[in-house]
Amino acid sequence: MAFEGSVLTKASRFAATGLGATCVHVSVALACLKLSGLGPMYANGIAFLTANTLSYFLNTMWSFEQPTSGRNYTRFIATSLLGLGISVSISGVASTAGLSDLIGLLMVAIVLPPITFLAHLLWTYK
Repeated sequence: MAFEGSVLTKASRFAATGLGATCVHVSVALACLKLSGLGPMYANGIAFLTANTLSYFLNTMWSFEQPTSGRNYTRFIATSLLGLGISVSISGVASTAGLSDLIGLLMVAIVLPPITFLAHLLWTYK
């Protein structure tokens, strides 16, 4: 059962990294909005790049215990972009269905992490 424990450890670390990256994203976006006067599009762009870079290094070296490389970085970015597409799609479907923004956000929070974890486990770090 070592494989199951290993996957559980990776999943737990992935979740902790995701929470941390989310906090970084929100903090950087708010700082950009309040301190620099940037608009929300630019503030979120900078916040995404910052949080995604942190997420790459933490997930690579801690969650999945792999060395950094061009190959897994490219795959990490591709998986992040896939996640963005899924997130936008879920939000669009929720909005079209007349669901509240909060429900759409909760749907993304429930659906997206397991998908991206599996993509990283089975592809990014293989």
